[in-house]
Amino acid sequence: MEGNVPDEWRGVDIRSKRPPPISGHRRTSKDYRVLMLFVFVVTISRASCQTYRRFPALFNLAKYKTLSADPSLSTCGVESHVNAYCRSSPYASSVDECRQDYCFQKCPGRTSLPPSYDLLKASNYGTCVTTDTDHVRPGSSSKSFAAVFVDGSSCSLYPLDQLVVGANGAFTLTFWIWQKVNNIGTLIEKYTPSSETIFRLRVNSRSLFFLYRTNIGLREVQMLDVIPAQTWNFIAIQIDEVYKGQLPDVFIQTSCRCPATHPRVKPGQTHFCIRNGLPDNNGDEVRRLGNDSHPLQYLADEDVNSIWISTFLNDITITVNLGDQFQVFYVVLQFYSPMPKVVTIERRKDIQSPWQPWQYYAEDCQMAFNKLNNGPLTTATDVNCLQFGTNGLKVPYSKGNITFSVLSPEPQPRPGYNEFYNTPELGQFVLASQVRVRLQDHYYVYQPRHKYYGIYEFIVTGRCLPGYFNLQVSNPMGCEQCYCNSAGTISSNITCHPLSGQCYCKQNVRNDKCDACQYGYYGLSESNPSGCTPCECHPAGSLNMFCNPQSGQCTCKINTRGRQCNECAEGFYNFEAGCLPCDCNVVGSQSGITCDKVTGQCLCRQHVIGIHCDQCEDGYYNLGADFSNGCLSCGCYEPGTRNDSMICNKVTGDCDCKPNVQGYYKNMTLGGGCNPCNCDPNGRVPLTTCNPETGQCRCKEAGAGVGGRRCDTCLPGYYNFYKGRCTPCECDISGSINITVCDVITGQCQCKQFTRGRQCGQCVPGTSNLQADNPFGCSKDQQPPPEHEVLSTTALRLYWGPPDYPNGVIKRYVVYRDNVLLVTLDANTMEYNDTDLNPFTEYTYYIVAYNDYGTTKSPSVTFRTPPGPPAGAITLSVSDVTSHSASFSWTYPPISNGIIEYYQLNATVYNKSQAETFYEGLSLRTVVTNLRSYMYYEFSVTACTKGGCLVSPGVPVVTKETLPEGQQPPTIMALNSTELFISWNPPQEPNGEVPSCAGISKSFIALNIILDTCVNYGHSIKSCSMTGYYDPLNLPTSHPLSPPSTSYTLQNLNPYKEYEFQVISQNSLGLAASSWIAARTGESAPTFMPSPAIEPLSATTLNVTWVPPNPSQAHGSIILYRVYHNKQLNLENNPYAPPYIWQIIKTVQAGVLSTVVTDLPPYSEEIFIVEACNNVGCVNSSESTGKTLAGVPSEIPEVIVDGYNRSSMLISWKAPLKTNGPDPYYTVRRREVSLNKPPPQVSRGTRFTGTGYHLFPPETIPIGVGFTGCRTYVTIDVNDNFDVIMFDENGKQRENITFNGLIFDDGKWYRLVARRRISNATVLIDDRYLGCVAIVTTTDDEGLPYNNYAWNRLRVMRTGRLGYIRLNDTWTGDE
Repeated sequence: MEGNVPDEWRGVDIRSKRPPPISGHRRTSKDYRVLMLFVFVVTISRASCQTYRRFPALFNLAKYKTLSADPSLSTCGVESHVNAYCRSSPYASSVDECRQDYCFQKCPGRTSLPPSYDLLKASNYGTCVTTDTDHVRPGSSSKSFAAVFVDGSSCSLYPLDQLVVGANGAFTLTFWIWQKVNNIGTLIEKYTPSSETIFRLRVNSRSLFFLYRTNIGLREVQMLDVIPAQTWNFIAIQIDEVYKGQLPDVFIQTSCRCPATHPRVKPGQTHFCIRNGLPDNNGDEVRRLGNDSHPLQYLADEDVNSIWISTFLNDITITVNLGDQFQVFYVVLQFYSPMPKVVTIERRKDIQSPWQPWQYYAEDCQMAFNKLNNGPLTTATDVNCLQFGTNGLKVPYSKGNITFSVLSPEPQPRPGYNEFYNTPELGQFVLASQVRVRLQDHYYVYQPRHKYYGIYEFIVTGRCLPGYFNLQVSNPMGCEQCYCNSAGTISSNITCHPLSGQCYCKQNVRNDKCDACQYGYYGLSESNPSGCTPCECHPAGSLNMFCNPQSGQCTCKINTRGRQCNECAEGFYNFEAGCLPCDCNVVGSQSGITCDKVTGQCLCRQHVIGIHCDQCEDGYYNLGADFSNGCLSCGCYEPGTRNDSMICNKVTGDCDCKPNVQGYYKNMTLGGGCNPCNCDPNGRVPLTTCNPETGQCRCKEAGAGVGGRRCDTCLPGYYNFYKGRCTPCECDISGSINITVCDVITGQCQCKQFTRGRQCGQCVPGTSNLQADNPFGCSKDQQPPPEHEVLSTTALRLYWGPPDYPNGVIKRYVVYRDNVLLVTLDANTMEYNDTDLNPFTEYTYYIVAYNDYGTTKSPSVTFRTPPGPPAGAITLSVSDVTSHSASFSWTYPPISNGIIEYYQLNATVYNKSQAETFYEGLSLRTVVTNLRSYMYYEFSVTACTKGGCLVSPGVPVVTKETLPEGQQPPTIMALNSTELFISWNPPQEPNGEVPSCAGISKSFIALNIILDTCVNYGHSIKSCSMTGYYDPLNLPTSHPLSPPSTSYTLQNLNPYKEYEFQVISQNSLGLAASSWIAARTGESAPTFMPSPAIEPLSATTLNVTWVPPNPSQAHGSIILYRVYHNKQLNLENNPYAPPYIWQIIKTVQAGVLSTVVTDLPPYSEEIFIVEACNNVGCVNSSESTGKTLAGVPSEIPEVIVDGYNRSSMLISWKAPLKTNGPDPYYTVRRREVSLNKPPPQVSRGTRFTGTGYHLFPPETIPIGVGFTGCRTYVTIDVNDNFDVIMFDENGKQRENITFNGLIFDDGKWYRLVARRRISNATVLIDDRYLGCVAIVTTTDDEGLPYNNYAWNRLRVMRTGRLGYIRLNDTWTGDE
């Protein structure tokens, strides 16, 4: 706190949390009557800005800077003299006449103030109140300090100065304050010698409270504005009237003070004073400076209505001291009087440097400076002279100005003016710490009282040097050095924002100086283009997303490790599942606790398996019996085990032995053991088993036909085994090769060559005379007739076999067709291809075979050739052609080559290969009525037999035109949120072409777009005509114009808005329109989300509600909302995290518009935002603040009671550690107690044996009190059950506390809650253990040890039916 505080004052550090007790230094004073109370608060904050400017903004460097003139007394009206001068105006007549005005630099009000006092000058600084020279208010000098009051202490400062107040106790108090979050404290207190409060000023992070005494008692005033925490605030309190302070500081004639009636300087217009408690612009104001004042400071006050007036002279020099070195780019003089004829502008780099000319101006440069008028600038640092009145410009009589641009491009361009950063000499040429202007002679002035200089403003425009910022009037340094950390700035830039001083940080760097990594990043490095590396803490393995900003080590969970906490620690595995414990079996594993980090497989000992190494492998048992091998071998005898198994019981080691019973036979292989008989139960003789040596079962006899080792197959001569029986084969002896052999499944016998049937008792076709002695079974006929195969409609293949009984050597074969010899063939050729036949014709054939003894003839056979395609020419005729119909007729084929099965009328459309059938039947004429209009067809008739078809020549047909038909709606595709791609096809039936217009044929397709712009008045229609020539026939002789476009991109639409579209096509006969089709543009990220409304529900809950963004802001379908809470982090647990972080507390679907936030601190301000998301992106609302309702104060310290004398007691207390609401009111109550203070004590060191007790006198518990209680100290070193305390009055009342059987020997304290309701009791330990009937012994009090030879303080009380226990002030129970 810094400021001046009167009389007896006491303050606490505004960063503390509790006010001090009202006590301390006392001095004589009287009651003060408070007439007026005004409070001003100015919050100082630094904006964060990282916008990089190629050429930073410029400022008026001369504003409120020190000015001087030479001669020194060159300002009019000084030294109490009134000067008269002639007014100036832009009119020429003003210099020929004199309208007189006056100049007098005298204050209209007071010029002195009462003394001020620095109330922080005190002698009792120490550990209670300390000084801090680092954390001081903005703008402090190097010797300033802040007084820091220790938290929670009754700390006060007693000023060294004796305060003298004004009439009626009037005073002004001003101070700077910085307070912690949730602070509450007393700033200043004044009281009477009898400790009665005169006034007290209290402050917290919510408001300021002023308590004062009047003639009718104490009153309190509360400031409505919030005083922000953790930032410096300026506060001024004015009682009755202002005697101290300049708010704001004045630059012009600081000796002129505001009167008591208007004690406040008007912000922005320090010429005036205004009243307290009224708005700045209410119009009730008086002048602080006289109407006739024209001081030199008016040149630098940035008020264009104020004028500096000089005395009457022809030569004057005005100097402005900028206070530091700057880059200057403009010097501007705005004149009230006529302009001087000669002007010289000079600069000074620093106090040690000489003055250097910067620019000359003159009516005649040659005469004034021996320079050319408007001479050239040959180098970047040349100085020339500019002539007034150049280019015919007349020098004004008033309100003229001179603007010197250091980097001027005209009238003579300065070399490098547009390459400032690449011209080093210009960087030196613009440097200045002082600027002076010499004015000589006057234009137009002949009257003596016109020979003065009048100037509105003297402006020097520039900026801080690179690497400096904060060019402020209040900054005594002019500019502050940026001190940017080059490792954290872009391109190692050392410059910063000219106002805020924010350096231009790399992407992952923060703070004003870019000297720290952003939260969640580490390793600030100059070589890193982003500055810092992301922590990338694994969310599954780390406690949070933040890491050590130097090493990058994340804060790992107990079961993870690694810099990113992305792998399991030793003894854990399966990171994706959260790192599960290995749980390796100590006996079965080699490592004990270590396992594979991915699978969790422990490293097992020999013969041990299982992921935890907790099982013996097959063939071993008794895990742990063999430390080196893990398990013992089973040792089973393989021939005697089932299935030759060597596996035993893995616990007992018992093998799985075969039973010693019938039904087995020897396995003759080495070590084979025994095999089961497995006799078929139906095929064997009942109640028999197999031969123990061979394994042969005893099969059924008496014609059953069953055999095989297991009696499950048929014997030879039998087949079809079924239910223990087989069927005899019964093969025919004449037709079978072997009558005892047949297929065991089907029974098929083995037939001779010319026999057939299951039993082979039939001759094959073409044979006869079945005989047993015939090796073929049956005999063939003599000469077989020929058979045929169709080769084509005009050719047959004939083939035949030899005679059944050649009776010699066959010499030749002769083939006859229709009783005419066709061909003679040798004996080896028994086939012939008969060609050149007629289609669909019958032919008769027979064969004659010859040997040396004669011939034999086959029977005659007749064959027909297949039908062939018709032959000849069919004539097709077309008549009566319309847009949809035509008549067709055709002739019969001259040669049919078979029966005509049907006629087919087909047509193809021009330039298409697929034909369309319009008629099929036996008629020679038809009328087609389903033709498409304006279509080029080529018709033909096809006549078909079963052997083929004959097609007539094509006949072209062009149907007539009609209106277009079948215009389909367009296809719409959203390209993005503002563009739609529309495509369409021509009508399905264009039905013609457009007649020519001006000799050119054309057609067009119009895309009509409905824009839903006015719902009340319907749709506006936008047409996009696509012209061109579209001929659906597409003939080679079509028009040369291109077809119209069939697509269009519509742009500049609104995001996620629905539009309707229609396509219109037109030919020479009319229009066709498609149906309307709707389409919607794509989504884009939402642009706005309304702020949520916060409503308190209780002391710990807030209801957060919101409304959806409207469609024009949503730009899509909102799919979810996220609610964020600005949560304060515990930096002790997480030192690398930011103080506050936005945390998602709820994600809800689009239909949910509220959520209830619970578990909040009472009476706390909480900040929320709501994020709305569509399928493309999200947008956050602005912040909303809500406060929970006040709750009951908590963590209230005990009352401190001390006796003053035999009849008085001093009662004191501390404020609750958590007020949970406004400052509490306190109520002190008293009631009778059962025990005196101090209570009767048991003899120190008394020891109780197992049956011992200490008898309390009956008066220990008075009669008629509301409760009973006892307080004592005990220590326990026995292990049996016993009663610690028992109340028993003549056997009528008995209550006792017993310890029994509960112990925790880990040296920790546990929270124990015991409850009883009627006859039911429960015990809760550390909110984890729930039991019934608390039993406490000396060795086990739910785990708390008492047999440790330590004294324990025990208090037991009862009020009516309510019991209460406290042990060592940490253990409590009730009921």
